[in-house]
Amino acid sequence: MNNLNLFNSILKKALISLLFLGTHTYGGLMEYKAIDNKTSIFGTLNIKGSHNVARLIRQWIPSFQKIYPNVKSNMDFKNSTQGINALINYNANIAVTSREIDQKEINRFKYSRGYSPTEIKISMNALAIYVNRQNTINGITLAQIDAIFSTSLNRGYKNKIDNWKDITNIDNKINIYLYDKNST
Repeated sequence: MNNLNLFNSILKKALISLLFLGTHTYGGLMEYKAIDNKTSIFGTLNIKGSHNVARLIRQWIPSFQKIYPNVKSNMDFKNSTQGINALINYNANIAVTSREIDQKEINRFKYSRGYSPTEIKISMNALAIYVNRQNTINGITLAQIDAIFSTSLNRGYKNKIDNWKDITNIDNKINIYLYDKNST
């Protein structure tokens, strides 16, 4: 078995664990209690959230439904905020996100549900930065990347960077192209 197949196999098992071992922490479904006849579990599993995670979840669901054929799935993938809001408002059993749940959302969840949500990390995102081959930049620091892509300046850079002249000798506006600006 190659590494990708092994990874997918492990992730499928993680989803099955996520769906039933973690359902209480994600709200909506009753706390899972193991039973001998798994086919007696039935209902609809509502999953909402980030479309960045949708492909992964859609690959796992058929394996899950082989084990639990009486559980139907209803999936709606727009963005992380949509999923978290749906979970808080009892419109989803599971929220899939491409970011951590922020403190305000945790507080809203606790107020709505009476207990804290539990985050289960099922994958990691990666960031690749490409520059035009005519760009003379030799390197870039994490602080500079933070100053280009965010306004928080968490890495200590003093100002937002929006022009290459701030870090090179080229006076050109930095054009940022993201996978999806709605990935919130």
